[in-house]
Amino acid sequence: MAIHFACSQCNKKLFAQDQYAGLLVTCPTCHARNVIPTPPSPPAPPPVGRPVPGDPDLIDMEKGPPAMTDAQTKTEGGGEKKSDGETGGRVDGGTASTEASSEEQAVTPPSEIRNPPPEDATRRCPICAETIKVAAKKCRFCNTIFDEDLRRQEAQEQQRQNALSEIAEAERSAHTWRVIATLVSGLTIGWLVLLTLQVWAPLTNSSLASSPWPLMIFDPLLVIGMLWASRQMRRGPAQVFVTAAMTILLCMPLNILLGLPVSDAQLEEELVRQNARLAQLSPQERENLIRVLMLMLYTFIGAVLSVPVWVAALKVAGVARRRAASRTEA
Repeated sequence: MAIHFACSQCNKKLFAQDQYAGLLVTCPTCHARNVIPTPPSPPAPPPVGRPVPGDPDLIDMEKGPPAMTDAQTKTEGGGEKKSDGETGGRVDGGTASTEASSEEQAVTPPSEIRNPPPEDATRRCPICAETIKVAAKKCRFCNTIFDEDLRRQEAQEQQRQNALSEIAEAERSAHTWRVIATLVSGLTIGWLVLLTLQVWAPLTNSSLASSPWPLMIFDPLLVIGMLWASRQMRRGPAQVFVTAAMTILLCMPLNILLGLPVSDAQLEEELVRQNARLAQLSPQERENLIRVLMLMLYTFIGAVLSVPVWVAALKVAGVARRRAASRTEA
């Protein structure tokens, strides 16, 4: 039997089968949530009156038919007298059979007596009112799920697909920043190579004692380390990018602190010409001032170049964290 009701928002007339009473459904017009009302219970049958004592035409089914006397037995049996044992057994057996059938009728629920619907039986979807099979777990028209297990599986599958989409998007972003970090590392390697050549150039016209030996060893090692880091940036973890960012940030100031030659006659003349106070300083003081200015400049350049590498490290770490969370949920 169908249950007819109206939407609480738009008053659209809806209907559903009685087995879906109490479920929460969505109105196809305004998408409001409505509860399918419970149909009114059928009226109870009138009570059956008990037999009137003394009425020979009525029999109390709880007690069975009354025991017959010898005269009644002889009359009903065609003049043949039955023994008390036989008569009592027949009466008791009839009473027991009547009581057993009464108990079976009282215990057997109506749901077991009713035949199950056939496999090709159809019904209407409570959401879109399209005709579907009674055994259907999901409506093929509006995709409404009726089975709780199937609804739970669909929700888990949707969460897994969303997690995979987020991981794929994060991987694309991380790949872009990997490429940018590799280009910045290549630029830093070229700068370190120029500094190394600048340090090794005076060896042709000066003594080995006056050469900056720390830089002659430090810069080639930095170049080798940056080449290795650039190669690992294609598939490497976030630690590779952190190491490269720290190297880019500190390699330039360390070159100044380890004795990178910064004095230039033309630069000193230009500074003295723009600022008359520098002419009052001694050559050593002017060299120290230029070294401080170069240290600040190189630190700023290294910080700017290391920013893309820091971002790449964060992106790669985010992808690894999402993958670990997805494996934990699975």
